[in-house]
Amino acid sequence: MALPTPFTTTSQVLANYSYTEIASGLGFIQFFLTQSENDEYNLFDRATYTNKPSIQNNDTFVFNTSTFNSTRTLKGEALIEFSCHNGASGTTKNLTINSTLEVVKNGVASTVGTFQEVNDSFNSNTFYVRSSKATLTETSIGLGDSLRLTLVLTGHVSYGKIFIDPAVTTSGALGTSKLNVPFKIE
Repeated sequence: MALPTPFTTTSQVLANYSYTEIASGLGFIQFFLTQSENDEYNLFDRATYTNKPSIQNNDTFVFNTSTFNSTRTLKGEALIEFSCHNGASGTTKNLTINSTLEVVKNGVASTVGTFQEVNDSFNSNTFYVRSSKATLTETSIGLGDSLRLTLVLTGHVSYGKIFIDPAVTTSGALGTSKLNVPFKIE
């Protein structure tokens, strides 16, 4: 004779949302800025190993998510946090960071948000965190679509670094840079 299956009144947890997220109708996904072993820049939703602990130089860096496996709607204000370091001894240096967020659909990118410019002078041998916000255009993301973050660094960036090491596996990395993206809770 088979034993009866115990009856329970509790249900399995499908999702966790804070009261603030429920009240606003928005949930956030945090993406970490990383670089893979094949030198691609990525946005991962979990802390992971990165091939290169920081980015610098007067250059443009493009970070991509993998494709989404469910539909979502972007809405609200995105926040990006930069963990930075000025390695120049005895001097103050200027660093400017311009950032945009795009949705890529069928290989075509369209801008959904432009972040406020980060433009600051930083003391020598100092670690610091700077953040920037962007109000996103409400946009539907479908199966197979992805997000793309573009960073343009200018100024004395030969001395400045933006850390992209989420697991903080590299000596000297005191933090990491991350992007918080709001989605409608549907």
